[in-house]
Amino acid sequence: MAGVGLPLAWLVVGPGPFYCDVIWEGAASVRPCYGPAVRPGQYMHAWVGFGGTERIAAVALGRNLPPDEELATADPIPWRATLLAVEIPPAGWSKP
Repeated sequence: MAGVGLPLAWLVVGPGPFYCDVIWEGAASVRPCYGPAVRPGQYMHAWVGFGGTERIAAVALGRNLPPDEELATADPIPWRATLLAVEIPPAGWSKP
């Protein structure tokens, strides 16, 4: 992973965004949240573990889908990744 400089040990990818900016699900009680309307295939999220450290990266993945699915082309729409955090997760979080 560029910019982190640590050897990749594992990767877990899940569907949808990190709703309400909660990147460490299950680590603490979270107030009720109603996420944005998300189209299938628009967002994903991931956690990345590295060798030699307990730090984990939280990564948001997204792509710009056309407003009208009928305007979609046969070309795949690229994903963009945003690194949100590289830290030791809070107590209570476990790898999905």
